[in-house]
Amino acid sequence: MVAGDQSDPADVLILGGGPAGYVCALRAAQNGRAVTLVERARVGGVCLTEGCIPSKHLAVFAAAKSSAERFASAGMPALAGGRDLGAFQTRRSAAIDGLVKGVAGLLAAAGVNVVQGNAWFVGRTRVCVATGEESVRYFDFKDVVIATGSCAVPMPGLPFDAERVVEPSRALEWTSGPRTLLVAGDDYVSLELGVAFARLGSRVVIATRGDRLLPDFDADISQAAERGAGSAGVEVALARDAASIASGFERVIVSAGHAPNVGDLHLNAAGLSSATGPLVVDDHLRVERHVYAIGDVTGAPLLAHRAMAQGRVAGDILGGKAAAMDVHAVPRVVFAEPEFAAVGPSEADAREAGVEVVIGRFPLAALGRAVIESSTSGFAKLVFARESGVIVAAHLAGPRATELIAEMALAIEMGATSEDLALTMHAHPTFAESTTEAAEIALGIPIHVRETMITRLFFGPRRADLTTAACLAHWRGKHSAIGARLPGVRAYVQNHGVLANGRFLLPYPGFDIMPELDWDDLAAMDAAIDSPVHERDSVDDEANFIDVTRTGYAVTARHVLSDRQPKAGAVKLITLFRRAANATLGALNEALLGPYARAVAPAGALRHELLITLPDEGRPAFAVQAVDMLWFDNSRDALAWNVSEAAAAAAWHLSGVTFGAERLIAVPQKIV
Repeated sequence: MVAGDQSDPADVLILGGGPAGYVCALRAAQNGRAVTLVERARVGGVCLTEGCIPSKHLAVFAAAKSSAERFASAGMPALAGGRDLGAFQTRRSAAIDGLVKGVAGLLAAAGVNVVQGNAWFVGRTRVCVATGEESVRYFDFKDVVIATGSCAVPMPGLPFDAERVVEPSRALEWTSGPRTLLVAGDDYVSLELGVAFARLGSRVVIATRGDRLLPDFDADISQAAERGAGSAGVEVALARDAASIASGFERVIVSAGHAPNVGDLHLNAAGLSSATGPLVVDDHLRVERHVYAIGDVTGAPLLAHRAMAQGRVAGDILGGKAAAMDVHAVPRVVFAEPEFAAVGPSEADAREAGVEVVIGRFPLAALGRAVIESSTSGFAKLVFARESGVIVAAHLAGPRATELIAEMALAIEMGATSEDLALTMHAHPTFAESTTEAAEIALGIPIHVRETMITRLFFGPRRADLTTAACLAHWRGKHSAIGARLPGVRAYVQNHGVLANGRFLLPYPGFDIMPELDWDDLAAMDAAIDSPVHERDSVDDEANFIDVTRTGYAVTARHVLSDRQPKAGAVKLITLFRRAANATLGALNEALLGPYARAVAPAGALRHELLITLPDEGRPAFAVQAVDMLWFDNSRDALAWNVSEAAAAAAWHLSGVTFGAERLIAVPQKIV
């Protein structure tokens, strides 16, 4: 039946019943408006039926096995039998049906008139809705809200075929996992699906267009995401053309972004621009006069919780309330390995915006709850404005990060400071304590991580015409006095090689003198290095024994991970690390202080120290970004660890963040 030109009045007409649309309908109804909601499929939209809910259901299902495996060494038996994706899909469908019925019940109880069909504009205040193959209805509205969502777009060279090459929502319907799977994309959807299917037994490769995963997150999160994917069994191929390798995979998931669903709305009939891009709205979510837009049709970030927030605001505005959309703190979450979450700008974006920042970064390796759950690979990184102490951003990696980010969003919205967060009591033992610890680190008053010293390493290659013994005599004599005169110096330690006439174990010619100078803080170090005393002595050193063409400096934070007070005559096994080109200092810190440090613990070293370079800040830089120092009773024990399988396994944890490690054995001699 065709209804002809007869129309129904609509006080508020909402096009789309997803998170934006149905929330707006409920709020507008609460505010006294008569609401008609048009949805082409099921209320709840893509998020509830094809996206957010089913994807997280899959992530939780896939994570169950890995959760059990983490406790295998503590006596928890492995899960028996294989994974049954068919049974999972039955359970998933039932869960979605229940949630859809719940939303439908809420709309009915609120008096919202729900019409199923496809809608498009036929006039400035009129919409046509096709409710069947030969049936249409017309609605004349006072206010209209466009909430039609978005759709996945293909990648060049990888068009969707609904079977082998699919968009993410179709992959969530599979009743069996592919033997090999290529995920083309670098966003959170790509990472979540890649990790889930790898956990379910597929050989997964994620191919990204750029040089990092999660490029819209903080660089430290990106680095942690790459390491986490690897630990879940995912191969990450950065800066790789997915289309060029797709033929070698049983199935391909393409996550190349979304386009707003506006092409079939006939916007020009309503006097609106017919462009296919996102609709431009003001702070009141208005496109023009009585036309509003919310959700994915308004552009990035394409997040259900942002859409719901817009729905609430639009519903209040339609109800005559004073409201506006404030996007100051929009949390973003990733359900992968581990979980990731962020709110506010990245550290780099904050600095680029001119904010002088202070970073508080707390490793989960030092958190009791993380140790209990065998989930110590992660961190809480908080970014504060240096002058005011106000929190600017939070970047979390680890279990429950997707829940903890809500507290950080609230902190940003309320203008909390590092002191506020440090003084907020959190229950123990919980992952939430990590944010308090990070705030204390930013304030310089850490409790559960050792306060670090600032160490300036000097790589001083002797002149070719001098012997190591001559250099040692120079340092023992003159430099003990020099060190004593340097303001703020706590220790002045001098190393020299003991193998092959003072040479390094691995080729690193010339650096057989390596003084370490320790201070309490950077200001004291800068004052000492800039002092006339140090300048005069440095000139003398360069003239007498240093090969100035190959000197180097590294300003580092010294982390003492274990200390059993080495006795006189102990030796150091020193490893010099260079940071990989695409690795951040934060990622280097995380890898060294987390999984690497834990893997080295069985070495039985008397003392374990990690020296990690600080940001340049205009000081002399050097190729070495980290120094690992293991103290042993004698060179025999040091050499035994150096060639052990355990040492090789520990080094594996640094793959991707370091390269070109060199080692030497040294006899430390305290000068001051």
